[in-house]
Amino acid sequence: MDSSIVGHDGVAEWDPLKLSVDVSALGITGYQARDWLKQECGLTVQLGDARRVVCSLTYADDDAAIERLAAALERLADDPPAPDRPAPDLPPLEDFDLDQVMNPREAYFAETEQVTDPAGRIAAGMTLPDAADPKLKTFRVVRE
Repeated sequence: MDSSIVGHDGVAEWDPLKLSVDVSALGITGYQARDWLKQECGLTVQLGDARRVVCSLTYADDDAAIERLAAALERLADDPPAPDRPAPDLPPLEDFDLDQVMNPREAYFAETEQVTDPAGRIAAGMTLPDAADPKLKTFRVVRE
């Protein structure tokens, strides 16, 4: 990817200083890879999830720091640790490509309602610091 992705639906900006590495083919999770990189190589990554680790580079990282990260990732790939937890059984990412029936801005500003069963409905919220229903028993959806 490069800056050409900016300006497309769902892309606000591109950060060339973030490196996302999918480790699922190694039979481990990003959580385990994150822990391994810290314990074995003294490297702290930004985050790990079920499939990947995300490394943040900064203007202060020189070629030696980038080489150190590359060497650590090569070492991890050449000799990954034994899985310490079951890897989640996730479908291929392409299976998550869904038809967008309404863009997020339209959904957010549409007339909405709170429902207890949101299956098949258009979500009208987004990741927010405070939920509209603090008990998380209802969900904000676009009114039909």
